[in-house]
Amino acid sequence: MATRSSQEARAISLEKADRTRPTAVLAPTHGWSNTVRVSSHHLAAALAKRDWRVVFLGTPVSPWHALLRRSDLAVREKLTASRLGLVEDRTGVSSYVPMTLFPHTYRWPFDSAFSLRRWQHFTIPNLKRQLLTHGLDQPELLIVDNVVMAWLIDALRPKNSIYRITDHYASFSTTTAAMQAEERNLAPRVDLVVHTAESLRSYVEDLRPKKSLCLNHAVDVDFFDNADLHLPSAYQTIPEPRAIFVGVIGEWFDVEAVNFMAERLPKVQFVIVGPDQGPGRRLLERSNLHCLGPKPRSQVPALLNYAQVGLIPFDRVGKPDLVDGINPLKLYEYLLCGLPVVTTSWPELDRLGAPVMACNEAADFPDAIEQALAGLGPDRRVREAFARKADWQTRIDEMLAALDWERT
Repeated sequence: MATRSSQEARAISLEKADRTRPTAVLAPTHGWSNTVRVSSHHLAAALAKRDWRVVFLGTPVSPWHALLRRSDLAVREKLTASRLGLVEDRTGVSSYVPMTLFPHTYRWPFDSAFSLRRWQHFTIPNLKRQLLTHGLDQPELLIVDNVVMAWLIDALRPKNSIYRITDHYASFSTTTAAMQAEERNLAPRVDLVVHTAESLRSYVEDLRPKKSLCLNHAVDVDFFDNADLHLPSAYQTIPEPRAIFVGVIGEWFDVEAVNFMAERLPKVQFVIVGPDQGPGRRLLERSNLHCLGPKPRSQVPALLNYAQVGLIPFDRVGKPDLVDGINPLKLYEYLLCGLPVVTTSWPELDRLGAPVMACNEAADFPDAIEQALAGLGPDRRVREAFARKADWQTRIDEMLAALDWERT
């Protein structure tokens, strides 16, 4: 009880101290402490560096998640976070994952409009009361990435509101009809709809927002410049040359392309880093194919630094709408580390003018990898310069300017 009291006292003290700072509430899908880091994490960190009070709210977990998805790393991490309450870490970001007895999911009976709009009434402790107790009413900025959190618009009454579309959400197998309907309600209500790829523009315009902005993903340059670059222990048994993929192995991941590469290039070591959402089970067991699972963010720079090629094998044939809407974080991270990038070709890469080696078919990957290993393709200085222009602080400037921030 003493520890709980001290935590509450600290929260009250922070609330008073933070009245002089602008507050941003971010409501994405992931929890702040999740191993997988997405663009919302970077936006939150970038705002915190500017001395904003930042609160990061993950979508809720439930006892049903604990029963049905116990093997899912993201779920386990969010369940752990939900027990901690609202906490602040050394970056200055406060985070919270609510626990609800009635979540919204793509499985019956939780896929209804009722569960989507009312889950917060079944939270333990009551989420709205928690947020208001911590002085989060009328924040200067609310950023919603997931329509499950759309109710925050009415609950918090933010001075500025943003709905971020980071993928072609309607193409995900987990997107419910209720979520698609709620997206159409949410987009016209917010001050700004942000989309992370130009190819999502028609998708966004169909939602009829008041105002929209294409805000590409970026990279945390300071993080990579100051990272620990000692040889990762995993590489002690994996010789060069290494071709690496870092990211979620989701429904957009081209398993067959990776199997084909590993078979055609037996002397190249293929390293897959990230959680598997199912497709990874179809990867072949080969001596040159290494699935390392998820790794802490702190290890990613070294894993990339000691690789020779960065891979982005996406299944554009099977998931065209989903892949065409992606502006991948890994693109900027690979390039900042100087890696030649061999990737599936899709229009967004052409628009970006990214210095990569793009493949129209899976069969083109082996030749492109061999060319990259031979030093062909875009120069390293060109690759790094492209990434350094895409800093998250620049993206924050663009986003706030679109809100006419200085006049609010």
